Order: sequence, then structure tokens, then C-alpha cells
Amino acid sequence: MTIQPFDAKGAPKGEPIVVQGDTNKGGTITAEISGLSSNALKVAASDIEYWISQEGVGEVSVDFTLIDIPADSEAIILGQKTVESGITYVGNDTNPPYCGVLLEAENLQGDSAYLGFFRGKFAKDKETLNTQNPADKKAPEGDSYTFTAAGSPDNGDQKGEYVAKYVGSDTKAISTVKAQVLKATPKTVTVSGVSLTPTTASIKVRATTALTAKVSPEDATDKAVSYESSKISVATVNGSGVVTGVSEGSATITATTHDGSKTASTTVTVTAA
Repeated sequence: MTIQPFDAKGAPKGEPIVVQGDTNKGGTITAEISGLSSNALKVAASDIEYWISQEGVGEVSVDFTLIDIPADSEAIILGQKTVESGITYVGNDTNPPYCGVLLEAENLQGDSAYLGFFRGKFAKDKETLNTQNPADKKAPEGDSYTFTAAGSPDNGDQKGEYVAKYVGSDTKAISTVKAQVLKATPKTVTVSGVSLTPTTASIKVRATTALTAKVSPEDATDKAVSYESSKISVATVNGSGVVTGVSEGSATITATTHDGSKTASTTVTVTAA
């Protein structure tokens, strides 16, 4: 889970708080989401339920059980005041900031699953202190937190929405969800190279063959390429890498990445039909 606190203007405030089981950074035991459907409004007519409205959502909230959350992180999401000496105060001026929350998991098919809440506030209603018998070897228990969600105020597809869900591996979609929920600038992954297969090809006049460009790394932000023939009188190539033989001879087909101008080439020999 990643939590991004926001300032009064809705911009990210400080670094995201990552709760994913790392030592001394806490972990998420459970997350129970409720309110994703609104209460049904029924209208009766002619002694039957004539019309049902269930538009929108209810009171969207998440009940978290978290364990070993660092005290400074907890104070931030709960809006508690911590002074230079390290003492944290809770009182009339305690006011939790709005936060974006992104949950990440993996489904049974191995796909990444993302569930994001655009805006909301955390609350922790109680603290429990137990006297423990040294002889008891009891596993540590988590603390309960409630996150009450609100609709996104931002322009775009997410405006007025409460939750974003995505299951899959498309890097662009994942970056979009993270940018919308955490308001993080999408990471740009630059192109390091490109390959073109096959490296040589032989076709007849008026025949076609398809070339395949593979941009690396796999998660590059801009994987677009353009194609060019060294001799269009011998062979032409379209924007999808399909080569057409025009006349006998040899031509070089070059693929060039839009990002970084990396190139790869294939030699095409055209023979009589």
C-alpha cells in the first residue's frame, strides 16, 4: 500500500508512505472496502416494484488492519502534531490531511491488480495497551484504521469518482492510475535500443513481407518507430513495417525509434515474380 498525503491545495506533500512489509516500515494485514454500491431507491406502482434506482456509491470507506506503522508516518496521516523533541500531541487542532491511497496485489492469473482511492482521510479511533505475560508467546496484533473516501476534485476521467481499478500489465495504464491517485509524475523510461527481424529477407516483385521492430527496454515509455526504405524504386515499407517488392534489386529497410533515434536495419532482396 502506498499513501500520499496532500496539502491544502491538493498537491503532494512530502514523500509517499509505503507500507509493504519492509522491516520497520509496517505492513497491511487486511483491507475491507465498503460502500461501493449505493442503497437502492424503490418506487412502487400498480402493486409492484416498478422502478429501482441504485446510481452512484454509498459511504465509501476502507477498514485497514496495519501492523508496526512507524510513529512519524502514523502522525502524518492522522494529522497529529509532532514537535522537535519527538513528542506527538492529539487534541482540538488534530486534523488529518487528505490522502490518496493505492493498493497493489496480484490475482490468481499472475496479473498485477491496482485499487486506488483518489482522496480521503484516515482515522484511528482508539489505542489499545495490553499488559503482557512474559510467558505468553503471542503474535503481535495490528491496529485498526478507517479511511473515509471522497470523490476526486481533479479534472479528467477521474473527476467525481472515488475509486480506480486496473488489472493487467500495461505500463501506460499502470502509470495513469498511479498519476491520478498519487498525483505522481509518471516515470519516463527512455529507449535504449531497437532490433528488427528478420535481419535479411527475400521477396518477389509485388509480394510483401512483414518486419517486426522490438524496442528495449520492455517498459519504455515511447515505443513508437518509423520505417524508411533506402530505395523506394526497389522496395517500399509502410508504417507497420510491411515491405512490398517493386522491382528487382536490393534495399535497406531502417526502423528508427521516436525516442532517442535508435536504429536497426534489414536488407531486403527483391527478385522477379
